[in-house]
Amino acid sequence: MIILYIFLFLCISYVVGLTVWAYFLIAMKLKWANDRNKIKSKFLRFNAYLLLSTGAPIYIFLNVFVATILFLNFPREWQFTKRCRRYIKGESGWFSFTKRWRKEIASYICRVLLDPFDEGAHC
Repeated sequence: MIILYIFLFLCISYVVGLTVWAYFLIAMKLKWANDRNKIKSKFLRFNAYLLLSTGAPIYIFLNVFVATILFLNFPREWQFTKRCRRYIKGESGWFSFTKRWRKEIASYICRVLLDPFDEGAHC
């Protein structure tokens, strides 16, 4: 029965992570369009903010629950990106090996999933 719960948690975590990543991609494209004054319609702007506001609770769930289990550490901040930045700087962990593997996971997430879709670097 425990294996079933672990499997369900992994499936739910994957779906939540994928959903948050999709919202991130949408947010970066909307930011790009907004920075270039391409969003002229109030209707479009309203729907964009409505869509992003529905993603906020999912984002918080990812940071508070999924990332807590992934990093084996409670969050100090509400944003997952800020949490990854802290791990990349090596500011979390009592032992050097916990700092190292948290840094490696956070660096991978930022480098592979986030940075290519944000101008400059996201993390």
